[in-house]
Amino acid sequence: MRLANTSYGVEFYPDTANYGQLMNVQCRPGFYRASDSLTAKVSYPVTADGLRANQIYCFADGSFASNVIEVCNPIRCNATMLKTDLKIPHVKPYESVLTSNFYNYTDSFTVNCSRGYVSYTNLSSVRSSVACGQNWIDKTMGEWQPPDLNTCTAVKCEPIMNVSIKCKQAGYFFEDRQFDKIIKCDLSNGSLISGQWIGIYGTDLNNLKTINCKPVSCLSDTLMPRSTDASTLIKTKSFKNNVTIEFGNGTRVTVEAAAVNIPDEYPYASVIAFQCTETSDTGVGEPIAYCKSDGTWNITQLPSCIRKELI
Repeated sequence: MRLANTSYGVEFYPDTANYGQLMNVQCRPGFYRASDSLTAKVSYPVTADGLRANQIYCFADGSFASNVIEVCNPIRCNATMLKTDLKIPHVKPYESVLTSNFYNYTDSFTVNCSRGYVSYTNLSSVRSSVACGQNWIDKTMGEWQPPDLNTCTAVKCEPIMNVSIKCKQAGYFFEDRQFDKIIKCDLSNGSLISGQWIGIYGTDLNNLKTINCKPVSCLSDTLMPRSTDASTLIKTKSFKNNVTIEFGNGTRVTVEAAAVNIPDEYPYASVIAFQCTETSDTGVGEPIAYCKSDGTWNITQLPSCIRKELI
């Protein structure tokens, strides 16, 4: 025996029945019964034949008995919320393509992905679709698919993130005195669907394979510019002619103050102690320069020693 659908959206399982066979009536995908609601308080008594709601029994003469067969109602998705409360991310303005306030199950519309984004189902397309689906927890609810509305996904490189490249050994930086080389994923030239790595913040991708790391150091020229005459600078600032230099390993040397900028660099933790002449001081202690772990000095320029007031 084959039964005709008693309601739009209803299907039978199995779809044909023989003598003595029990069939269950259920809603097709995209439809729901009142009893499917999570808050439903609908209940139907069992019949004298032992049939529960939405069950049918086939007799030998081709007739059948049934309990209550609930109506199956169609799912609908609200499109007005996509114009106000629930915006689709990473797409160009799409309000004009919404031709109805409500969409039926499986109905869809197409959007254009923003720059740098492609369809989550087709990474070769900058057009993607949003469809009306059915919530798998509450079958009475229409739900836009994909559920998080991320129908457009970012163009990806491998791996997908901004990458910071550093020297492996602590206390080292690159030869150009940078601690980080930053590269990021961007669109390939002339493409809307493929990504490529590019250097940012001064990073040159062509040099990454050949650039070396070296111990952190400070430039002597930033402390005592070579553009000025060192001897004149020492006299102008009223420094003594000699300075003491102590290195991180504890070694100490005394050199002429005017020769401090002859080495290009001083290693991290180097301390250069200038001294004011006997008749002057800085007012804040002796002028001392210390090379920090970031490759800069603790002072941006050497302070001047001022002649002491005579009492």
